[in-house]
Amino acid sequence: MGELDDYAGLVEGAGVPESWRPGRVLMRERETSDGVFFIGVGMVKVLAGAANGRTGVLAWRGLGELIGEQACVDGRPRSATAVVTRAGTGTFLAAPAFKELMHDHPGFAESVLRNMSIRLRESGQDRTDLGTLSVGGRTAAFLARYARRDPRFDEVTGGVVSLTQQELAETVGASRESVIRVLQDFQEAGWLKRGRGRIFVLDAVGLEVRARKG
Repeated sequence: MGELDDYAGLVEGAGVPESWRPGRVLMRERETSDGVFFIGVGMVKVLAGAANGRTGVLAWRGLGELIGEQACVDGRPRSATAVVTRAGTGTFLAAPAFKELMHDHPGFAESVLRNMSIRLRESGQDRTDLGTLSVGGRTAAFLARYARRDPRFDEVTGGVVSLTQQELAETVGASRESVIRVLQDFQEAGWLKRGRGRIFVLDAVGLEVRARKG
């Protein structure tokens, strides 16, 4: 969020505006890439299949974020499926137009590549957390990291994680009941406040300290 804000007009001017309803599949894993999507309003869940046939949540993308760019850049099939979870609007940018923007606007290209690098690091950290941390540790780590992506985040007022408790449970690989208990503990500790369809992170540092305890 925010990394591509300076180029929103550029992307929207080169693409096709779209309106999305919940459940709309923007792209499917293993498909050949035909372009990228820039999210104006709404929320998109990114999923990928595992070797055992199960599907896991990789990430959530929202305002001002690009999805599908990796396959456009490396020319390989899409690595994930993207499904709209909250109604919104966005822009579809066909692959040739996306590549042309990358070529003609070095600053845009640098931002796209920086975003890809950050996402790869986050994905690697998520996998490590899933294999080594408890439900409490995983939840704390994710909330702290995600809150810091809020454009309005600061250390004093914190940030907002716009996910339901069920969506959070899917993300950290735990049952909804387990996550509810963890969130209650975190709220009592003063690290967050629960709201309808969102979580207000009040103390990201406190959550990070909790995550390091496993």
